[in-house]
Parts: sequence; C-alpha cells; structure tokens
Amino acid sequence: MKKLFTFCLAGILSFAILSCDKDDTDVVVDDTTIEETPVVAPDSYNFDNVSYGGQTARLGMLGEIVTMMKTGNTAGVQLNAETLISMFKNDGATFTDASLNESTKDLFSKTYAYSQATFEGYLTSVAEISGDTVPGANGNAGVVTTGEKSYLCNAQGMEYTQLFEKGLFGACYFNQIANSYLTDAKIGVAVDNVTVEEGKGTAMQHHWDEAFGYFGVPTDFPTNTDGLVGLGKYCNKVDEQLGCNKIIMDAFKTGRAAINVNNHTVKNAQVVIIVAEIERVLAAVAVHYVNGAIENIALDANRNHELSEAWAFIGATQYSPSKVMSTADKESIEASIGTNFFEVTNSGLNAAKDAISTLYGFDAFKNDL
Repeated sequence: MKKLFTFCLAGILSFAILSCDKDDTDVVVDDTTIEETPVVAPDSYNFDNVSYGGQTARLGMLGEIVTMMKTGNTAGVQLNAETLISMFKNDGATFTDASLNESTKDLFSKTYAYSQATFEGYLTSVAEISGDTVPGANGNAGVVTTGEKSYLCNAQGMEYTQLFEKGLFGACYFNQIANSYLTDAKIGVAVDNVTVEEGKGTAMQHHWDEAFGYFGVPTDFPTNTDGLVGLGKYCNKVDEQLGCNKIIMDAFKTGRAAINVNNHTVKNAQVVIIVAEIERVLAAVAVHYVNGAIENIALDANRNHELSEAWAFIGATQYSPSKVMSTADKESIEASIGTNFFEVTNSGLNAAKDAISTLYGFDAFKNDL
C-alpha cells in the first residue's frame, strides 16, 4: 500500500512539474479554448492582492476557546457553557482579543453542518463535568491527575477539549479547504479570474488564498516555522517522516501561481496533492498519539490525553472528499481502541496503529511517528 500511495503521489507531482515546464497548452471547456501557460512558483507565498484575514481570525478564535476550556483542567474551576458556545458562534463579544469580537467571522458557521451539533455538545459537556473537586477516575468525570499532568475528562476518560480542538481541524479547517475553497464552485474555470478587487485579487485567487489561510503557516513556510497553528503545527510535527511541509507548501504556491496564468491543469493537480497530503498528515498525527498512549498506558492522565487527540485526528481524516480511511475502517480502528480510555489494552492500541499504518503506507516508520 505504501509503495502504491508513494507511486501515485509521485506521479501527481511529476505531472505538475511537467505541466509547469512544457510549452503552452490548450484546454477546451464548454467549446471554448483556454490557453494555458507555464507556471513558475515563487519561493514563498508572496503574491499581489492576498487576503485571508477571516481564516486568521478563526484560528485565533479557536485558540481562545481552547485556552478557556483548559482552565477546567484545574479542579474546582467551573466552565460556562453559554460563554463557550457564544465564542464558537461569535455572538456575544466574549473574546479577550477585541478584534475577534469586532469580526464578522465565526467558527460555527464554517464547521461541517452535520457536525455542528456534535461540537456544540462538546462545549456543553465540558462545562457540565467541570467545577468538581472529586478526582476523575474510571466511571467518574472530573480532573484526572498523574504526576504533573491534569486533564478534565468524562467518565470514560475522553477529554472534550481535545475532541473539540483537534476535531475542528477536520470539521472546519480541512473541510473548508477540501470541500469548499478548493472545489469547482470556488476555483473552477467558470469562476471569475479576470476582475481584480484591490487587496483581494480575483474571485478565484481569493478563494485559493482563503484555503491557504486555513493551513495556519507563515508565507515563508517551511523555511520559517515560527507561529505555526492548527494544521500547519501538526504538519510540522510529522514532517521528518512524511516530508509533508514542502509538499503542501509547494502545492499551495504552485496552485496560486497557476491561477495567475490561467493554467487550470497545474492548478487542479495541486488540489489533489494538498487534499491527499493533509489527510496523510492527520492520519500520521493520529499514529503519533496512539504511540504516546502505548508509551504511557499506565499513566491515566497522559494516556487519556493522548488518546483523545488520536481519536479526534482519526475522525478528522473523514472530511477528505477522497478519503483513504473509509467509514468502516474508522469504526474498526475506534473499536480496537475502545470507547473507555481507562480500559484500553496494548494489543488494541497496536491493532489500531497497525490498521492506520497499513492504510496510509506508514509501516516503515510507524514507530517513529
């Protein structure tokens, strides 16, 4: 499977490079011939009229929500569900950053519609189990402490803070990239790529830039890895094994450069690369956290925390329109882990890790993730 996936990805990359180097080509769309010119990508995401302030705002909003949720990791601290939900919907001026309160953006409306209730439920639930001073344990929700680590967990050891944050990496960030901004509706040949709005570019350019904004990296990534957030932060975490930093960043730069010269063949090739590689990143990070849980299996707080992250990243893969991990695969992997994190076994965790690794071709380095 690894060889097959590597071959396919290499083929996509080679096709894109060849498309950049070859002579001008013609593409026929609705009986109209569109001339495509070679693509030259810059060293950084440095283009005229780039704007993705809405995406930056949402990254900041999630950061503030998670910071508030984490205060519940201290026994006796009561969280307020109404405040958390208000932050999620940005309808109550509840952020400490005044610019976020003034923003017209929010996370809720950009979260996959059928998942909105789930994430709102996490906020309600984390508030409900907070505030108690009785330690969390198997069958009892509360703050689970092992050594210096303390995490607010439900009665089965799941940490709602991680399910919410890492889950939104899929249901909001990845979903918006893969199922909104990098689709024909936003960047197809019928989308305006002629009329330039100062500061935003054409509609097609702007939509591509907004997809890039959800990646959460600086414009000179991966040379610069300062200030990484969201998907970008976790991409960097597994870059040593996947080489994903350069793959994804090059695809974003090349795609935007392709739009600038109306080369839709190269642009479309970058979409395939970006979506496939982000899914691989999510899967690799899931394996990383399963490894952490195996290493800390006897430490309740550590293990529950690691597994909550793994669980969320496994779920995040499902927002790919061409997902490698089927729904049945996901359910089988979750069954191997089990829904009570206090009662997991080494054999179950290794089975889950092996299943993910086989699907995504990680076998050669699965223990190093």
